[in-house]
Amino acid sequence: MDAGTTTNRLAPERRPKLVYVASSFPYGRNDTFFAPEVRELVRQGVDVLVVPLRPRGALTTADAAAFTVRKPLLDGEIARDAVAELLRAPRRTVALLAGLLRAPAPPVLVRNLAAFPKALWLARLAR
Repeated sequence: MDAGTTTNRLAPERRPKLVYVASSFPYGRNDTFFAPEVRELVRQGVDVLVVPLRPRGALTTADAAAFTVRKPLLDGEIARDAVAELLRAPRRTVALLAGLLRAPAPPVLVRNLAAFPKALWLARLAR
C-alpha cells in the first residue's frame, strides 16, 4: 500500500495539512512550478491550502482554484483577524513585529510590515 492510499483513507480531521504561501500562484505567471507538486499532494489526500500574497493576473492553474484563498494584502477581514490575533497572543505578536523591525533595509521593512496583517490572518486560518 502506498502513502497516498493510506492518506486518502484517513478521516478529514486526521489528514496532513499544508499551507503554501506563494507570491502569486495560481494567478499570473509567477510560481507556476508549484502546480505539479500541489496536484500530487492533493492526489495523495493532503489537505492543501494555497494563499498567494499578491494574487495578480488571471488564474493560470485552473485546478488550483478549489483550494486557493484569493485575498488582497489587506481588507476588512484581514484587519479584523489581525487584531483578533494580537488580542489572542499579544506577547507573541509584538515579538514577531519587533523581529520585523530589525529588517536590514527600508524596502524590506516596508514589504514585511505591509504583509504582517495578512500573516496574522493566515495564522488564524491555518489553525
